[in-house]
Amino acid sequence: MKRAGIWFWMLLKRQLKKPSLYIVIICMVVCCFVIRSAASGFTVNLAVGIMNEDTGEKQAEDGDDAGIAADITELMESHRGLLRFVVYSDEEELKNDVRGSKVYAGYIFQKDFWKAVKDQNIKNSVKVISPKDSMIPKITNELVFSYVMQEYAYALLLYDTFDRSYLKDEDREEMADVLRGYYEENLTNGSTFSVKYHGAKAVNGNVKLDIFDYISPVIDGICAVMIFLAGLCGTITLREDKTCGTFARFNRRQTALTGLAEIFIPVMITSAAAFAILIMTGRYAGTAGEVLHILLYAAGVTIYCFAVNLVIRNKTFFIAMTPVFLMASLLFCHIFLNLELLVPQLKYIAMFLPCLLYTSDA
Repeated sequence: MKRAGIWFWMLLKRQLKKPSLYIVIICMVVCCFVIRSAASGFTVNLAVGIMNEDTGEKQAEDGDDAGIAADITELMESHRGLLRFVVYSDEEELKNDVRGSKVYAGYIFQKDFWKAVKDQNIKNSVKVISPKDSMIPKITNELVFSYVMQEYAYALLLYDTFDRSYLKDEDREEMADVLRGYYEENLTNGSTFSVKYHGAKAVNGNVKLDIFDYISPVIDGICAVMIFLAGLCGTITLREDKTCGTFARFNRRQTALTGLAEIFIPVMITSAAAFAILIMTGRYAGTAGEVLHILLYAAGVTIYCFAVNLVIRNKTFFIAMTPVFLMASLLFCHIFLNLELLVPQLKYIAMFLPCLLYTSDA
């Protein structure tokens, strides 16, 4: 046991003398802190144009509310979130501003929108203006629809209350105000409609978004790849030692254990650096499960690299495959993007890469 400890210490000292190990750690630190610095204080405010062509009287002749489009646009104009709605009165001006990217999209409530609501058929009652292949309407459509549905639901509430004669003897206008109060109370507590922005805070009408919450898993991915790289580098060192006869006097069991140690030592050092980075960048939540996660990943990388070493016997081919392993990890292990959403079959490639064990929980 003492001889094993001395041997492990000698291997550790040799690894600590290698400049390549420090290059890997420096790259980890630089990449992670560049991401952290770029993400901090990031603000988002997307402008979207809205226009109301349904400019009829507030009340129609039969007493129905004809100002629902005006109510919706008023609600949208007061919205505070990632989107800022700008009211327009001229369609051509709105189109020109969309073309010039002054606003990212436009929504026009068509004439007699209130009738479409009354007939419970609002399809094609809102005109959308956006650049070709723009992603913004795909983001904003749901929010605009929620505002339409908010007033649409209230209009249906009035219909069910009055037109079905539940309260036919009550004053219509007075009861409408009472129903509006109860309806808005339900809206306020989120029991009817609610939109939440996680990690966002309103600052002077804009939303200050800590976008780090959304891109921080990239730091986990970079750490995972660098730990994997350290394991591959340790495997190359192991191949060199085997070639020069370092293990000539070892039996098979001693050779296997020493080989695992040669891979594990750089993995362990890099994992310790990754753990320190997670603490310094605020990614570490202080749970024992996260520490166990890193330890299990380090053990998994060690075993994976040792197994690859047994499968790929040719040293030159193994070195040539190292960048392939790293690029495959970056592409298929959900570090920068999840390609499985586009091509589900790619998940089978990721299953053969250890980085998936680290990034799957991110």
